[in-house]
Order: sequence, then structure tokens, then C-alpha cells
Amino acid sequence: MVTAILLMWYNYARFGSIWEFGQHYQLTVADQRLYSLFAGFRLDKIINGLVYQFASWSPIQGKFPYISYEGILFAFPVFWCIAAFLQDSVKKKIKENHLTAIINILIALIIGITAFDSVYTPYMVTRYQLDVNFLLGIACFVAVGFRCETAKNKGWNCFIWITAIMTLLILLLLILVPYDGNFTEQNPQILTQIEKMIFWWR
Repeated sequence: MVTAILLMWYNYARFGSIWEFGQHYQLTVADQRLYSLFAGFRLDKIINGLVYQFASWSPIQGKFPYISYEGILFAFPVFWCIAAFLQDSVKKKIKENHLTAIINILIALIIGITAFDSVYTPYMVTRYQLDVNFLLGIACFVAVGFRCETAKNKGWNCFIWITAIMTLLILLLLILVPYDGNFTEQNPQILTQIEKMIFWWR
């Protein structure tokens, strides 16, 4: 308690607010003064943030690795399996296992965190996907488990395998996309070397 009081006193003495820890004064690309929960609270901003987070699409590039960062549902196709929650048989299983409230909270958290990112930050960036990816992974795991338990045909299993393999291939390519000072942006010749290794017959 004493530490908290001293820290609040220090924040007020230095920055004029007990809630300011110095974020607004850091040297970075984005104007930190634009980070404000209430100043950015607009419905259109939330909707655009949700679309950007989940459904934004980057056109295929003509240069290796051919793709760029995009919305979660295109970068991680396996998350489409979460749609299994809409199946009546899955809903029944969830209800039988008394998980309805937990699943609803999980989905609400995913939407809520994305909405918060949308209104608090001046603009959405790709790294904000990390705020919800682990929750989407849990939801996907549960949805796939219950759907496989209730599915009566092999089509569902094929869909899971196809989306899982697509996700793996996309992730391998995304690692190579020059972005945010990563190793391929710092060393562009690596991309050329990897491309030659993959397409050795050219």
C-alpha cells in the first residue's frame, strides 16, 4: 500500500496525474497523446477495427514470399473451425457439459479486446492480433473437439486437415515477410537464398 501511494505521488509530481506512468512521453513512431479510451470511442472505429482484425485481406504479391500480413481469418484459416459452435449438435454437447457460459464469455472477450484495441489506439496494427489469438486457439480447440465428437461424416475431418495445413503453410511464409525490423527486413538477401532453395529448378 505504501509503495502504491509513493508511486502515485511520484507520477503526479512528475507527470501531473497519478495514472500517468510516462507512456505519453515515450519516443516512438505513434503520437502517444492519441492513445485515449474515451477520445476514440466511436462505433465506426470499432466496426472498422473488427473488420481489420479478422477480415482484412492483402492481395497476393508477385514477389517471394508472395503474401503479407492480413486479418486473422485469412492468416489462420483453421480458426474458421470455430463456426462449429453454430451447429446444433455442438450446442447440445456444450450445454450437456455446462460450458455454455464459459464459451459465451470467451467469445465476448475476443470481441471486447478487439473493440478496446480499436478505440484506445490511434490505429490498428498487425501485432494487436496477439491480444486475441490465444483465446481464438482455445475456442478453436473446443469447437473442433466437440464437432469431431458429433460429426457423422468425414467431410468435417477433411475440412479441419485442409485448414490446419493451410495455416501451417501461411505461417511459414509470414515468418519470411519483411516487417517491423525482423530478420528478413534487416537481411533481404536471405529471402533470395530461401527462394532459390525452394524453387531450385528455376
